[in-house]
Order: sequence, then C-alpha cells, then structure tokens
Amino acid sequence: MGSSGSTMQFSALVPQNPPLGVMPAYAQNHEVTLKLREKSMSLSGDSFEITDPQGRPYFSMEGNAFSIRSKKTLKQADGRPILNIQNKLLTIHTHYLVYKANESTESEPLCVIKSHFSVTGTKIDVAFRNAADGREVVFDLRGSFFDRSEILFNQQTYYLTVAPGVDAAMMVALCVCMDEKQNEK
Repeated sequence: MGSSGSTMQFSALVPQNPPLGVMPAYAQNHEVTLKLREKSMSLSGDSFEITDPQGRPYFSMEGNAFSIRSKKTLKQADGRPILNIQNKLLTIHTHYLVYKANESTESEPLCVIKSHFSVTGTKIDVAFRNAADGREVVFDLRGSFFDRSEILFNQQTYYLTVAPGVDAAMMVALCVCMDEKQNEK
C-alpha cells in the first residue's frame, strides 16, 4: 500500500464472467486503472479523489470524521452517491459494512469487511453475495507495511487496476477500508 513501488510480483488479471461484485453496473468489459489520492486538507476525514490515469474524475469518496461510525460515501463523478461504508461498533477487530447509498443501515449490508491482526501489515477478509449470480464470495486482502510510503502529511496515493468484469466501485471501497485500517493509530 502507498505510493512507493511494490516489490510483489503480480499475475495477469483474469476477466470475470459473470461479473464479480455487489454492483455489476460498475464492472467494465476492459481493465480499468484508477488513481486514488487522499485529500490532504479535508476536514471531513478520509476523503479521496478517484481519477483515471489522465486525471479525469471517475469517483470520489467523502468521509465524515464527525460521525460515530466514521461514515464514508462513494460517489460517481457527477456527485451521485453509490455506496456508504460504516464502521461496525463494539467489535474487537475493525469491521466495515458496505450499503447501497440509498439503503438504511438496518438493511442487510452488501459487503462485510473484517480486519485481522497481522505483524507485517494489514489483512482484511471480504464477504459478499455476488450480484450477478447470487453466490457467496469470500476472499482476503493483504497490505504490506514494508511496501508503503508516506510522502507528505500522511497523504496517500494508490493505483488500483481492476480486472475486466469486476465491480470497480466495490474495489475502490475495499482500498479505502485498507487505507483506514493501515492508518489506525
């Protein structure tokens, strides 16, 4: 995680069919690379500008530092809300719940993200029901403490490459959760 070059070797991204994610409308039929840049002067907390590599707006993430659950909203480039991310209260390890932006937190979350202790970095487990075919999907993500770099005022920039057929909105939400977990003090 971070803006430094990674030392990890990556395999080629495999197109997913049926689409993989909670919102198939955000799955493209081609590989998409996104730049997530944390807003350094944001008073709201954990806000990101998400652009394509040429700097064109793609999404934005608006954090609310004054919310008990640290609510964050992923928005389309035109400002329309897509997803809300909220911390689940009263858990030993951090849990994030992802909802459609127009749904109540009383409804079933689209995605549950659970953090785990790791000596070398961040580890989160992700569980969701795939919207395209209804199957339960569970996987884990790991961020390396050693492959990160904080350049200025804890501001982070990440590059995310999303495979064809994978929900880019969900992947952005996962990256923001990884960032938040990595930066917990």
